[in-house]
Amino acid sequence: MQLLSWFLLVASPEATACEGTLTRDTVVACARANSPTVLADRERVAAAAGDREAARVLLPSNPELSFSAAHRVNDRGEDARNLYGSLSQELELGGQRRKRMEVAAAAERAASHRVAVTERDVVAQALFAYYDALAARREIEVVQGTTDTAVRLEEAARGRTEAGAGAAIEADLAAAETVGLREQLALARGRAEAAEARLAALVGRQPGAALQLEGTLEPLTTTARASVDERPELGEAIAGERVASGTIDRLRRMRAPNLRVSFIAQYDGYRERVLGGGLSLPIPLPAPLGRTYKGELAAARAHARQARARTQAVRRTLTLEVALAQAEMRARSSAAAAYAAETIARAREDLRQIADHAAAGRIDLREALLTQRILLGLLLRQVEAQHELCRASVELARVLGALDAAGAGER
Repeated sequence: MQLLSWFLLVASPEATACEGTLTRDTVVACARANSPTVLADRERVAAAAGDREAARVLLPSNPELSFSAAHRVNDRGEDARNLYGSLSQELELGGQRRKRMEVAAAAERAASHRVAVTERDVVAQALFAYYDALAARREIEVVQGTTDTAVRLEEAARGRTEAGAGAAIEADLAAAETVGLREQLALARGRAEAAEARLAALVGRQPGAALQLEGTLEPLTTTARASVDERPELGEAIAGERVASGTIDRLRRMRAPNLRVSFIAQYDGYRERVLGGGLSLPIPLPAPLGRTYKGELAAARAHARQARARTQAVRRTLTLEVALAQAEMRARSSAAAAYAAETIARAREDLRQIADHAAAGRIDLREALLTQRILLGLLLRQVEAQHELCRASVELARVLGALDAAGAGER
């Protein structure tokens, strides 16, 4: 995933700029349109289609036409001219063409499945970046509001100290709390800047470009589910297995010698016209003297066993991914549900009014500072819980194959 994210930061010459406000759907569409990895994998499919077209050729080689001429002179000074011509063609007898076509078709299917995997991962990366940016902006709002309240508390403490109604240490405590909140605000802005830089790169803009985001921290709603057998990763692995097994069959058939048919025409110095034909077959020699494809077959069989093992590993990994994503989604849903909307609304209102209560003497300054810290922690944890729920929903939609063409999942 980190390697994919890093590669997506590289601008593609074919990428098109994505302007305007970014919503959840437009983020995904722009990321897919501007992804160099998707473009590269699509070209890989085009290359595989070219290989399949090349495998359809009927003849293993083009016909070979040769022509030669000679001038003959005997010891009596008589001369004559000889003309020779031949046409030959190599023919495959072992059915190699059909196996080449099967291997090429399987390779093209594997490349097509790889495009599906890449596009789905690009969609997931774009949604992760989108939710990261929204969460960072929400965190800034919460910390900024708390910082404003802390400044008012500090001013109230200074006023009480100057009026002789409070100790100077209270004003110092309020100032220390303000400094800590300003530090937290600076770090939150840094996280927002980093998140927006990643998002800008993913949608084809320059990192650091100003982004207009629209949306809230609402998770994807996924109801559809694709079985593990329908996942493109497994399809790619199965296609690779067929490529490996087809390669074994192709190499076996290549051991059959190719027949060469030839036609000969000759005109010699005796004014005789000679027409003829011929057949030729290579003589197979045992290894290591001759080429029997023994080493190639041993390597192909090993690759086939490796491909079968990889298919089993992919199937096991995909099954585990679904179980883990479902467990994570259940946990994140329960965690987010712990923060009732009414509780969060009251916390925001209490945080807004705490400075007024402290200034009016209805609450002790130290108690106000402690209350402020507790309420801020509550609001930040709620943002984090909702953020992680959104990320969990994206991962669940990814492993269930429920990221639709728009990239926003089912709603």
